[in-house]
Amino acid sequence: MNINRSQSLSGFGISIGGVSQTVAVEGGEVFDGTIAASQTNVEVSTPDVDLTTCSVMAIVADKDCTVKTNSTSAPDDTLALKANIPLTWITGDLADNKFLTADVTKWYVTTGAAATKLKILIGSDPTP
Repeated sequence: MNINRSQSLSGFGISIGGVSQTVAVEGGEVFDGTIAASQTNVEVSTPDVDLTTCSVMAIVADKDCTVKTNSTSAPDDTLALKANIPLTWITGDLADNKFLTADVTKWYVTTGAAATKLKILIGSDPTP
């Protein structure tokens, strides 16, 4: 399966990007669900992430929310998501741009006053 990403910026009379990147993956998992309003550190059934085989990762929420990985008290990563601003990483990007720094086996979400639609996509290649 192929996963595609397209990015571009334009302003001040110029455009940068507009080129699609494609990464072939052999496997992957997604989460596409709604978390109720006013939840604190609710565990959601989302994909495990093995960073040694991960070739694509993306996460987006339709409302501001906080996502913690692996623990609520000492998370490996804490993502303060802003509404409709995706975080993405694809093979070929700088490693420093990976928004996850450790393998993930559990995800916890804290929502605000409204229910939050959360989407996560993880693509992997066991033989990178």
